[in-house]
Amino acid sequence: MTRADRDVAVANAEAARAATAVARAKLGQDVVRAGIDGIVIKRDIQPGELATPTRILMLLGDPTRPRITATIEERDIPRVHVGQAVLLSSDAWPGRIIQGRVRSLTPSGDPAQRAFRAYLAIDGRERLPIGMTLEANIVSRRVSGAVLVPNSALVQDSVWTVDGGHAHRIAVRTGIVGTDMTQILRGLVGGESPIDRPPADLREGARVRARF
Repeated sequence: MTRADRDVAVANAEAARAATAVARAKLGQDVVRAGIDGIVIKRDIQPGELATPTRILMLLGDPTRPRITATIEERDIPRVHVGQAVLLSSDAWPGRIIQGRVRSLTPSGDPAQRAFRAYLAIDGRERLPIGMTLEANIVSRRVSGAVLVPNSALVQDSVWTVDGGHAHRIAVRTGIVGTDMTQILRGLVGGESPIDRPPADLREGARVRARF
């Protein structure tokens, strides 16, 4: 083999290797790889359509590792910390409470919304539909033996009660305010019969009848 023949063979080999690399690169462009393990929960492309770098092809999710994002008003953020218990509920499951905890908090808030974000984790292996809206109640404090009344029974820092078939208005001091119930610190001792949603024209001493 002459020197010229050798140079031609080397050039052909390099060209073949380059062509192989180009072919492999093109083949790799035909494969879409996800950055996480999971399932396809939404597909926005069909076979034969053109995939571009800015186009979203599919939405992936892992229902075994749900991440719940909650918005916390900035006035409440001092009472929220990592590890706190969270009670989650949904209109889809009336009466069902899902136990969780605060996993992390964003170090900075949104000045426009005056709010922070908290990321919540579920205790156990509860499976939730991806994208579901939940109501999250973060337990900031626990009080044993608290006197509670429905929020709808409060009227301007007072509660109407029934005693001996007559209505009586009692001034109260409130404590923790929950989604449905409010703690009474002073005015009631427990055992009273508060009037839920008292009518606006109710008067002191008016005769009333309990309805269940």
